[in-house]
Amino acid sequence: MNFSSINILIVVYGCLSRSLNITHQNHQNQIFNVFKSRGITYSTCYINNHVNEIDGIVVKPFDVPSVSADHYITITQKHIDEKIFQQYPNFNKFFRNIPGKKSYIDTFGINPLRNSFIETMASNFIKSNHKKYSHCLAFCADNWFGDPIPLNYINDDHLIVSDQNPASGYTNGFYFGECKLVSQLINTFNNLGSDAIHDFEYLLKCNAQRHKISILEEKYRFLKIRSSGIPAYFELKGIAKRWSRVEHILSEYLLATQK
Repeated sequence: MNFSSINILIVVYGCLSRSLNITHQNHQNQIFNVFKSRGITYSTCYINNHVNEIDGIVVKPFDVPSVSADHYITITQKHIDEKIFQQYPNFNKFFRNIPGKKSYIDTFGINPLRNSFIETMASNFIKSNHKKYSHCLAFCADNWFGDPIPLNYINDDHLIVSDQNPASGYTNGFYFGECKLVSQLINTFNNLGSDAIHDFEYLLKCNAQRHKISILEEKYRFLKIRSSGIPAYFELKGIAKRWSRVEHILSEYLLATQK
């Protein structure tokens, strides 16, 4: 494959103070260095949902110089929440509500809406810069990737997502494809009123159908690292059954972070 014409916009987003200090080296090893080794040109944009406390832990302000970003955008979670309450005062009725069980909002609070908002911010940035790049890779700052990114993901036929937890739609948190397609797929916030009827992953499915995006679900998996350093969804005695697809990454993560 000739990579001379490839120029990738890499967008890393989320609460950067949560665990990017832990995951950043993994991103270097599994993503950035892979591109560098093949002479692939890329630029980075970091989008920060600024928080002072997350997962019940007080966190330090994110150290911007630590990632050498080409672009850096920050917004406070307080401002995000104000936007959510303003646009969707009925947000507590969103997503699935199965009689006899906790509703989706009762379980996750407004975090899915916050994630939708920040991904739409990423979408807007990608859209405004898409003419400068051939492809876009967007992923959550919490991600700890289990393998180097395969370079055959660079194609013009499909948008790549992970297969690890599609739920009612497509796994969120990792998107690779043409800039226009990535921007269209993750631009979910303004359609919550019509699309937020199942779960967050269903929002992506709605956009894939709306824009006729060809999605390819690949076995490219990752842990989500919380501010405590413990991967999400792992229990003290092992991983929950529904997350068995990523259990193999745990030993590598512990080896890398407990040196």
